[in-house]
Amino acid sequence: MPYSKCPICGSVSHLNVADPASWYRERYPELPFGSLVPGACFFCFGDITIGSRVLIRSHFTDHPEWATVGAACTVLNIISSDDGSLFHLQLDDGKDDYFVRGEIRKPSVDE
Repeated sequence: MPYSKCPICGSVSHLNVADPASWYRERYPELPFGSLVPGACFFCFGDITIGSRVLIRSHFTDHPEWATVGAACTVLNIISSDDGSLFHLQLDDGKDDYFVRGEIRKPSVDE
């Protein structure tokens, strides 16, 4: 069965495909059967927009100690260039900081 690695957070996920050999031939003909392929995971799939609710997933860069992993935030602004995006987040208590996409994730339905 194929596995993908999320290019945003690095999570590895199993891909449910009916015919793995055909799937590889059609989508990744240059790769050997069974190779790891890029693919956004459940929490990274789709866009995060201004006003979105997100959770701090991890810290790749330095952040104040109040910006704890698991904290819920609202996206205040997204600063983008050809090099990527910075997400300006505000915690519910009003404190704010900047994060890269891999440090945040969309919450699941029950979070």
